[in-house]
Amino acid sequence: MSKEKLTLLYAVHQAFHWLIVGLTIPVIILLYQSRGLTLSEIGIVMTVWVGCNALLEVPLGGAADQYGRKRVYQISLLITMLGCVVTLYANSFVSLMIAAALLGSARAVYS
Repeated sequence: MSKEKLTLLYAVHQAFHWLIVGLTIPVIILLYQSRGLTLSEIGIVMTVWVGCNALLEVPLGGAADQYGRKRVYQISLLITMLGCVVTLYANSFVSLMIAAALLGSARAVYS
């Protein structure tokens, strides 16, 4: 595959990835409110999400070098799917925090 074709494929992949992420971020607050969380609790859940991402960013930084980019990206997609499933079936503050921790961890693995 040529360098130009690989670049185009990567650009299309990233566009779809971030389009999906960009569409879910505005809706996630409404989802959390529909599950009965207050704005304070939503803030805590989002802090867990960002905190897991920040805490795991450095320790997982070399994972792609050690295991390969494709494999690490596939693992991050699996963790993201697990986090999404937990979010869909979550009905309590604690379960939404677990889902946020999974989604934050997946972002750390992805990057």
